[in-house]
Formats: sequence, structure tokens, C-alpha cells
Amino acid sequence: MNIAVKGLWNIVLSGYPRSGKTMLARRLVSESRFFSRVGVDELRQMFFNEAYPCRDEFLVYSMIAEMRDVLLERGYSVVID
Repeated sequence: MNIAVKGLWNIVLSGYPRSGKTMLARRLVSESRFFSRVGVDELRQMFFNEAYPCRDEFLVYSMIAEMRDVLLERGYSVVID
């Protein structure tokens, strides 16, 4: 069986607030030019200026999925935090 996106990663970091998810994501991205980071909290702030839960979580997660797919298609590994 052939895998079309061999070598690409989609990493989702989850955990308690202030546990170091964003710090780890930023470090992964800074150490490899083929990694890209999608920050969930930043998207909420950008769209709604609200923290979790914002008024339209479905939109936020839809945007995350769309961004992830575009980045993977362009050959980037994706870290979501």
C-alpha cells in the first residue's frame, strides 16, 4: 500500500493550560523549516477576540482542518496546539 504523504507529520498537542504545549510547538517549528504551526488560541483571538470556548468553535476547528490540509498538500508537516 502506497502512502501519498509519506514523511509528513500532523502533530496535535493537547494538555492542561500552561503545560508547555505552545513552547514545544514553537520549538519544533523553529528547528525545522518544513514544520508549520497552527495555534488554536491565536485563531480564536483573531476571529472573535475570545478565549475558549468562543462563540463559534465549529468555525475555529473548520479553519484548523483547512489550514492543516493546505499545509500538508504543500509539503509541510503541521503542529497544532
